[in-house]
Amino acid sequence: MPATQPPPFSRRRAVVGLVAAAILGGAALLSATPAAAGPNPSPSAGAGSGAGTKPGKAGSDTAAACTRGSNGRPVHCPGAVPATKLPAGAKNQATVTQAVTDPAPMVDTRTWTTGGGNTFPGAEVPFGMVQWSPDTMPTRNAGGGYSFGDSSITGYSLTHISGPGCGAAGDVPMLPITGTLPGGNPNAITTPFTNNGEVAQAGYYSAQTNQPNTITSEFTATAHSSMGRFTYPATTQAGFLIKLRNSQNGQFAPSTAQILGSNEVSGSQTSGHFCGEVMNDNQRQEYTVHFDITFDQPFSSSQIIKASNGTPSAVYVTFNTTGNAVVQAKLGISYVSDDNARLNWQTDNAGWNFGNVKSAAQDAWNKLLGRIQVAGGSFAQTQQFYSNLYKAFIQPNITSDVNGQYMGADVKVHTIGAGQHDQYGVFSGWERPGPVAAELLQPGQDPAAVGVPAPEQLRDGR
Repeated sequence: MPATQPPPFSRRRAVVGLVAAAILGGAALLSATPAAAGPNPSPSAGAGSGAGTKPGKAGSDTAAACTRGSNGRPVHCPGAVPATKLPAGAKNQATVTQAVTDPAPMVDTRTWTTGGGNTFPGAEVPFGMVQWSPDTMPTRNAGGGYSFGDSSITGYSLTHISGPGCGAAGDVPMLPITGTLPGGNPNAITTPFTNNGEVAQAGYYSAQTNQPNTITSEFTATAHSSMGRFTYPATTQAGFLIKLRNSQNGQFAPSTAQILGSNEVSGSQTSGHFCGEVMNDNQRQEYTVHFDITFDQPFSSSQIIKASNGTPSAVYVTFNTTGNAVVQAKLGISYVSDDNARLNWQTDNAGWNFGNVKSAAQDAWNKLLGRIQVAGGSFAQTQQFYSNLYKAFIQPNITSDVNGQYMGADVKVHTIGAGQHDQYGVFSGWERPGPVAAELLQPGQDPAAVGVPAPEQLRDGR
């Protein structure tokens, strides 16, 4: 990593209008047709009754939608969202008369999630390691995994790629449900999902699922970990399903899983083959994601579900929420080991204060996005500007752990060098406007270098 530092950032003001489209690609805010009503499965009626969740059709063999066609353009994408179905912010034509000083909650992270955008809405800090975000059905857009208007969910998976046009990531979906786990393939279970009540801000995401026994799931993040808060109906069977064979591109090595004590699960899943590439320079194009998740309530039951070959297929745990409806979780991932994944959340987030973690995540986004202050356009235009700018800084991602270890391209464990803050990966310059945005925020810095020094410089304010 270069040792030289760029000149300090200068704060700039801009007038919103067509500049948002001109700078960052001008994609429409949302363009998807809501999926047909009546997703299958749905829990039986009766909140807290212990009713079960039935298997749906979302399995690892489900092809991703909105992928790159033979002409290089996305195909099989949902159509445009009717104006009446757009989120409130996208329809708000009130003029923003004062420069925005708190852009994080104004951002709508669902921008570019449909119509070929293939981005994701989940909570992340700038260039963060974990993207705990919904994978919705029937679309499960390539890479991003989500489409505004989808009506069911296969889980909140831990990794996503922003706008690739090829199936990728979507590793280890985790699905909160209620009731007895049904038989059959646990990786095929889906539950209802709705955009009603959904909150998608920079550093914070929330959605409601599992209707009519509604579960509200909230997420925020740190540099190397994520935190979740799940509000269940009062029930003795508040379930949490961890899928180990449901990455978007499938599984290419046996998964692992361990239940540790009364409130922790760790394991791994191997996937890859981005854009169909199996081998490159005699090296298999695969990776292994390790995870460790801990909860603030003890399990009332727990089990590792085995596939027909005897390897772990899923983990299912339950909680008793009759006395306390809220279950919190802290989660880390690593490309090196389960232990490193645990160390990541232990180091980044030692406590259980969701509000503090959310505030820190949104402060980080305000510090970055606030370097450009805008006024003069409508709320909808201003929101689109900051939402598009946000998308420029969610990747590349940190791939090193808090102890400095990372998995190299040679599939060997390395340690970052002296003076290096983090190792980065998951970078494709043709898929994102980062070089342009980095040059706007950091005059004089070579835009082509955004994948190397810029993430640290931008995040740390250098």
